Amino acid sequence: MEDGRRIVRERAEYGLSASDLERILPRLLPGVSPVRVDRRYVYTLGPGRRVCIASGQERERRLAGLRIPCIDVEFSFEGLADDERTGIRARFDRAFQKGGG
Repeated sequence: MEDGRRIVRERAEYGLSASDLERILPRLLPGVSPVRVDRRYVYTLGPGRRVCIASGQERERRLAGLRIPCIDVEFSFEGLADDERTGIRARFDRAFQKGGG
């Protein structure tokens, strides 16, 4: 907790490029425009309620002859209930889902 507000941080690795992230993140939460600073997007949802999504450097994962871009993404949720946090993560995962199967 910082300043008495609950902050939850989560990290995950995603098989996507930095350009994919930059293109989709501004549209992640309809009606909320993020403030972007370098590789960090901050969405203010109300007083004491923020979501910050930050990405690491893009790197490449090799699998046989395939080269797949990947990045680490850190989520920071301030003042959100667990169901709100889970909903935002699910929306993020759907926005960046590729392929099928």
